Amino acid sequence: MAKLDLEKVSTHSRTMILLGLACTLVCIGVRYASGATIGPPGDPETLQGYALWGLLFAASSVGLFAYTRGFMGLFMQYASGESYFWRYISDSSYWVYIWHLWPCIGLPALWVGWDAPMLVRYGANMVLSTLICLV
Repeated sequence: MAKLDLEKVSTHSRTMILLGLACTLVCIGVRYASGATIGPPGDPETLQGYALWGLLFAASSVGLFAYTRGFMGLFMQYASGESYFWRYISDSSYWVYIWHLWPCIGLPALWVGWDAPMLVRYGANMVLSTLICLV
């Protein structure tokens, strides 16, 4: 069983987040180069299609690992001290998880007639769901 040195996670957190960002840009580039925004990136019957699939999967995997370790390190760096706020968040995480389903499902019905861009409606849904669940 491998041991994780948590000190290294904290010291290399920014590097890992930058690696995750680079992998995200590679994934966006692969999608853009293949012309596929949804679904498989290219025809898997050709060599170029296999290469795009491989690059997409490798970049996604490395990016997910890097983001996870990077944000874990940042959290350990800046939120490792005793705090009533973080204690409340950690103690209420399960009921917030259960309760957040209802606002996340119900609030989008409010945005049906609103002609705002999708990212604005998504952001409003996230902010309102967070406020409803944590207050």
